[in-house]
Amino acid sequence: MSAGYSENLLISTPEFGWRYRAEGIGLCTVPQEFSVTCLQSDPFTTQGEVGALEKISLERGWETAILITFKPHVTRTQLYLDRCFSGDAEVIYDDAPITTRGAVYQYGYQTGAFAKAFTQTRGCV
Repeated sequence: MSAGYSENLLISTPEFGWRYRAEGIGLCTVPQEFSVTCLQSDPFTTQGEVGALEKISLERGWETAILITFKPHVTRTQLYLDRCFSGDAEVIYDDAPITTRGAVYQYGYQTGAFAKAFTQTRGCV
């Protein structure tokens, strides 16, 4: 936001884990110099988040988006953007370190999520 890429920030927040819900995120609770929207998608999945982005973008006239996620999630996020977002979007990731245990978990989780994306959730929300 400080680099001037956008004047609008959309934050996806889960219903669990107090520090991750909107009321636990300072950007969601403290007034900012830019527009902030914090919401929980329904369903709270990658597909649901992209569907929420599409809906809000159409309502507000947004044509571009930059999505920030973590490295293991980039490819699947791009898959749903390609399927379900009518604007132009780029997916970037933060450089947060991941433990070996976390990497093993994410490999299994993302593999299962890709299988679901190709067999059960082919469309958009």
